[in-house]
Amino acid sequence: SLLLDGQDAALVRASILDAAGHVKHLASNLVTFRIVSGPGRIQGTHNGDPHALLASSDPTFPAYHGLVRAVVRTTSTAAIDAHQRSLLRAIDLEGPFSAPKSPSSSSSSSSLFAKGASGADGSSSIDPIVVEASSPGMAPVRLSIPVSADAATAGVMAAAAASAGKPVSFF
Repeated sequence: SLLLDGQDAALVRASILDAAGHVKHLASNLVTFRIVSGPGRIQGTHNGDPHALLASSDPTFPAYHGLVRAVVRTTSTAAIDAHQRSLLRAIDLEGPFSAPKSPSSSSSSSSLFAKGASGADGSSSIDPIVVEASSPGMAPVRLSIPVSADAATAGVMAAAAASAGKPVSFF
């Protein structure tokens, strides 16, 4: 799962498939990614084509050899403790940790921290990030990415420990 620290991210791959479920390697369909629900945003998209000059920040990108990826980033900072938040407020002038500038903006800043609140043990009912990939003429597909505010189970060290010594396959 992704850690709700406002920084963690996942790579999502969309493949253009034929009726038999095989990747259509000549497909260049436009694929649009969007967040349906949950504490995430589309950080960027790309297809791996070294000659592609399109903006990677756009949620829509053409497939290359039938494939396109999106980077989904968490928007909640529920996993950041109060001490870390106070330190980050001292240096983050305009980002998610910046101090409220007026009474009307205080609710938006504090709601960022409140999203995905969990218990002391990390247990929660935090909604997953639901991502949808769609392409004209094709049925949209949704993917659910679990999230956690517990760094002990979803942090970098937990992910490294869970995968240490296991074989890696990128296909």
